[in-house]
Amino acid sequence: MARNIILIGFMGTGKSTVGRRLAERLNMPFYDLDREVEKLTGLSMLAMYQKYGEVRFHAEEDLMFHKLLQKERCVIATGGTLRLSLTDLEKLKEKNTVIALYLEPEIIHRRLKRRNNRPMLNRKNMYEDIVNKCRAREMLYQNADVCLNTTDLSLEKIITLLADKLGTEDENGVL
Repeated sequence: MARNIILIGFMGTGKSTVGRRLAERLNMPFYDLDREVEKLTGLSMLAMYQKYGEVRFHAEEDLMFHKLLQKERCVIATGGTLRLSLTDLEKLKEKNTVIALYLEPEIIHRRLKRRNNRPMLNRKNMYEDIVNKCRAREMLYQNADVCLNTTDLSLEKIITLLADKLGTEDENGVL
């Protein structure tokens, strides 16, 4: 079975942008979990959250993620709210290459405060909320196959670093 490349990370870290460009570079299909859920339900992620609540929102996200995992040799950008435990991550890593994108909370905050489509964040205390949630997920991200701090990197540099890393892994039979 050919391995998928799965991008995880906090919302606003660039998983969709990086995933799309990485897939192009590696000549692999690309799937954005949020967009796939939106296509299936006919609702934006924000509309689904507002209409059906957090439980349904996560249920749809989880169902689509497991559906996408049935595909082979593709790049999947997860949603920034996808719930994964360390156990889930270890299981994912058995058949997939998991890349965690990390970005300093200040930059995430700057990116997200311009948008109103992030229902999982407390708008009043957004910065503190981002810092706390990033801290809570730090161990998870550090246990990915690749954890890349993209804070001072251009998109091209990120793609080059990841493609080089994945090329090395491919030669060793990891991909």
